[in-house]
Amino acid sequence: MLEMRVFRADLKPKETEEYIKGHQKVLEAYGVTQITSADLGWTKEPYSYITIARDKDTKEILGGGRIQLAGSSNPLPIETAIDELDSRVYCFVKEKNLMGGTGEYCGLWNSKKIAGYGIGSRVLMRVGVAVMSQINISSLLAFVSPATINGGKKLGFQII
Repeated sequence: MLEMRVFRADLKPKETEEYIKGHQKVLEAYGVTQITSADLGWTKEPYSYITIARDKDTKEILGGGRIQLAGSSNPLPIETAIDELDSRVYCFVKEKNLMGGTGEYCGLWNSKKIAGYGIGSRVLMRVGVAVMSQINISSLLAFVSPATINGGKKLGFQII
């Protein structure tokens, strides 16, 4: 059975570290050793929320994601990732933030142990959307893979 948790990263450093280690382990399994969000400054600010799926019996984290709110001293990962291709991303994020707050759901992962069960692509994405009203944002940005784009659309995400 899964246990879902959402918490502010700076208030739960031990659990935040578990999330980070789990994410790194999954990325390394796919040969990814450097990511743009490797700067961990976000862990110290009140602008990042972590979602985790944990095995209720073993307490092992099986997946997770991070919602980073716009307006912190750290740009959203999507801003730095897209900047060289289209610098209008900064204006887009600023506009969304002024229209009720925005953030980015990033760093979404699930362990190979539960791959194919939809924990990352369906369950954790729904948790991210569900928590939006509790963290006072009206929009949420995300990069999604071609395999999960239809699921994102079903949750209200639009292709930009």
